[in-house]
Amino acid sequence: MVSIHKKVRDMVLLQVRPMTPEDAVRPVPVLGQMLLTYCGIIFAIPPIVFCIEYTINWSHE
Repeated sequence: MVSIHKKVRDMVLLQVRPMTPEDAVRPVPVLGQMLLTYCGIIFAIPPIVFCIEYTINWSHE
């Protein structure tokens, strides 16, 4: 259980950690990962908003 928690924490830290000199040496994977993350967020928001609005409208009827 602890190891899973540690793995998740390490993954989160990798996502949110600031840029380091090592990243400057290999910027392409980092930029690609950031782009994928931003695209994922952008594409995930509309369906969530739609579902929320649909649920609210449906519950009012």
